[in-house]
Amino acid sequence: MSPICSDYLDWRSQLFNFGAENSSPKYWFGEFVDFCWVDENTDESHSETGVVVGVAWNNADREWNYIITWLASTAYPEGNYPISDMNFVEEDVLCRS
Repeated sequence: MSPICSDYLDWRSQLFNFGAENSSPKYWFGEFVDFCWVDENTDESHSETGVVVGVAWNNADREWNYIITWLASTAYPEGNYPISDMNFVEEDVLCRS
């Protein structure tokens, strides 16, 4: 017999989908993504490349958010990568690598 009852598993799966409005995330664990921006001081375009390590529904903003481990950056090519800051990133600022 499983140490976790089936009622608990049913409740947990419902909680995971609660509020997600039957949408599914655009990116999933292990997918490579880019984040692009323009430097406010120099007006230069930069990008960071990373891999999705976390996916969560943001119920307040009604959107998917992601935790990314950053692998490289055009702004800081000498950086000590990989970097994982554990900050959520909104879906609309990411694109597939």
